[in-house]
Amino acid sequence: MTTKQGVNTIESWVGRDTRKYIPGLYWLTLLSTALAEKHNVSLPAIEGVALEHIELEDGQHLFRFYEEPEKWRCATEVAKLCSSLPGVFNIEKARPQIESAKNFLDLNAMVKNWK
Repeated sequence: MTTKQGVNTIESWVGRDTRKYIPGLYWLTLLSTALAEKHNVSLPAIEGVALEHIELEDGQHLFRFYEEPEKWRCATEVAKLCSSLPGVFNIEKARPQIESAKNFLDLNAMVKNWK
């Protein structure tokens, strides 16, 4: 997540704690059945939006969501899917709180909630 405070641009990693949620859906996403089940995320729902789904050994699933990695900025269907699945991190839920921080200490405290 990138935010500006005055002349400063601050970048923070958010949404990466798999104990809380699936970190997101990206160009290529490797997802285990166990992690999907832990967060009540429907694999068929994900497959319905993916361009490609390869079921691998040991309950692993590889999804490809768009043709090229650079296309992530135009992936509105993937963004809609993330916002519809409570078990998947969605940056849009975190953004308003994080952007409301008045200073770096507030920002740091807010970002901790979204790690």
